[in-house]
Amino acid sequence: MKRLIALGLSLLVTLPALAKDLNINLALSKIVPHKIQERGEDELYFDIAEYNQQGLQQFYRIPEKPIHLLSKHLAKVQNFTLWHNSLKEGESLELIISLIEEDYTPWELDDLLGDIKLKLKNDHGKLISAWSMPNTTNKGESLPANAHTEVRRFIIKEGHSEYQVDLQLSY
Repeated sequence: MKRLIALGLSLLVTLPALAKDLNINLALSKIVPHKIQERGEDELYFDIAEYNQQGLQQFYRIPEKPIHLLSKHLAKVQNFTLWHNSLKEGESLELIISLIEEDYTPWELDDLLGDIKLKLKNDHGKLISAWSMPNTTNKGESLPANAHTEVRRFIIKEGHSEYQVDLQLSY
């Protein structure tokens, strides 16, 4: 009986130690303008809304205001971290990644070019991900990647603009 109690206690102590937090990184590996919206060039940024199981957790603008990405310089933007966080065992969250073309108030409002939804879950140390674009059936094209890395390509079209956005998820 003492051995069973000792075994039970040791399992209670070691099982939490087996739970593995995942450090997750989402990077913009590439963005390619196929068509720009503005006559000269587009000024772009990403808004990221992070929702945990209790609701909205964080809101990010990448790059931070007043900086933006100029469409004519996008070829230089590679492996640019958009978001990072850690997930405990059993935790899940959802990201809404919005590509926005910046306009200057008070004359014009910023233009939403498109959204990408990413659902993440830590399932016993394994990252489960589900990608989609709201209001479409587009889940993005999966590109070759390594273990613990996933790369997705999305074509974001809105109005007169079209951008190829390659996102890399790693843990």
